[in-house]
Amino acid sequence: MAEPRRTHQVIFQVAGRKPMPKLGARYPQVSYRSKTELRTAVVAAARTYWPSLKTPYVTLDGSDWRQCRGRIALSLPGATSVDASFAPVFDPNRPADEQARRQAGGH
Repeated sequence: MAEPRRTHQVIFQVAGRKPMPKLGARYPQVSYRSKTELRTAVVAAARTYWPSLKTPYVTLDGSDWRQCRGRIALSLPGATSVDASFAPVFDPNRPADEQARRQAGGH
């Protein structure tokens, strides 16, 4: 059975810094059905903040890739490298079964 397509806004946070701000009224969005699609979508979303991104490496956290959580190692021009984490943005207007992760504590 094929996985349902999941679509979420994602928030990036560079290690040791505040989370990246919204772009306009939204965070970048990912849409995926598999690990491979998720990794590709995360790279595309990261390019909204870092358009000159080179050779990104995405690792997924936990045993369930459907949770849309992980880290991305960014190589930028000028031999700069940045490590950032990413996670889905909780949307209170969507049913729980459509969320990438459960909201802890019912918030």
